[in-house]
Amino acid sequence: MKFLHILPWAYFGGTPNYVKGLLKGLKISGHRNICIGREEHFNTYGPHSNVYIPVKSDLIKPFDKFLPDFAKVRLYSFSRINLHVVVKSYEVHSIIFNNDPRITHLEHLLKCEIPVFRIQHGTYINYLHWYKHLPIPSIDRVKELSHVLLYHYDILRYLRLLAKQYPNFYIVAVSKRTRKELIYYGIPPSKVYVVTGGVDKDIFKPISKDEARKALSKLFGIRLGEDDSVILHIGLSPIKGTHILLKALKMITSFRKVKTLIIGSPKGVYCKHLSDLMRKVSTYKNVFMLGKVPDNLMPLLYNVADVVVQPSYSEGGPLTMLESLACGTPVITTDVGCSEDYLKTIGLGYLLIGINKPDFSNELADKVIHALENREHYHQKVLSNRDKIPSWIQIAEQYANLVKNWNKYPYEGL
Repeated sequence: MKFLHILPWAYFGGTPNYVKGLLKGLKISGHRNICIGREEHFNTYGPHSNVYIPVKSDLIKPFDKFLPDFAKVRLYSFSRINLHVVVKSYEVHSIIFNNDPRITHLEHLLKCEIPVFRIQHGTYINYLHWYKHLPIPSIDRVKELSHVLLYHYDILRYLRLLAKQYPNFYIVAVSKRTRKELIYYGIPPSKVYVVTGGVDKDIFKPISKDEARKALSKLFGIRLGEDDSVILHIGLSPIKGTHILLKALKMITSFRKVKTLIIGSPKGVYCKHLSDLMRKVSTYKNVFMLGKVPDNLMPLLYNVADVVVQPSYSEGGPLTMLESLACGTPVITTDVGCSEDYLKTIGLGYLLIGINKPDFSNELADKVIHALENREHYHQKVLSNRDKIPSWIQIAEQYANLVKNWNKYPYEGL
């Protein structure tokens, strides 16, 4: 089966990792990937593509760092590539969009006799509810709100229109919760499927904790004592609740010796708030900001950790959860996106936190202390259920089944 992929204009982060995993799973399963993406992203997506059609984006390069996405969509366009010719030349069976669907004349493509799927990696419904309580200045809140309303919600409006108008246009949500949110925004239930993320279990797998900790010392210069527990947090940002974790550490460190590793590039006023918070309490001398970490080092860090903590206000289908679980490391997270589904499948439902107030640091601290005190129990629980974690090959076959049966049945929880 041949898939035409409209790739993201990003190369690093959750959505690109989802796309790379899907491409790899499809290719291993014997399907062909015809990819259209930015010229400079060939090294990211090209290895998993059978055909890579580059789009030159010289016009956008000078503005790439500061131009908002709703403005980029006007500049970054596939209009120079005739997608009809691509579809016919390669006899494509399906089109998968992981980019803004407005960047091309999608309405014309939808007149073809093949299914078109837009993958929706989440909505901002939870984040919009809580963002006014986050420790960021008012001007940044306004910027964030304008970004969500002008960009993401305009996309949802466009998707709703396409889903109602064209019988061969569908949306793939990465979680059941995301599907419910899309239906809430007016997209017909019969046009939204659910396919979660996957994980490469040959890469993300348990290794000796002693080995992992020695490697951590060698690569990052962080020495761990025999009695030290390790917390790992990924994606330093307000939406990921980094400040909630730092507040919780005050209580956690009064019970246990803990070192905390935080992955993410610090920026803006929010990071100044975190720095101010950390300077006030000596506890934070054991917090290590690792910055941007290459993907190939992530399995090591998952294995170093005793628990991964993700107190997010909003998620879609966080791959970090699957990667951590595949390494045998339990995850404490909030009931957003598909987090609840993942944890309950693995038997870790107790580690889920319900958000009913903006500051849930006390609840988080209780969960972390409990998990660290019972870490061997949770580690074994994860390992015994590891086969329930979906691989990218399994996810790829779900997409293949969607394409084979797109006009035969409505959504039934595939």
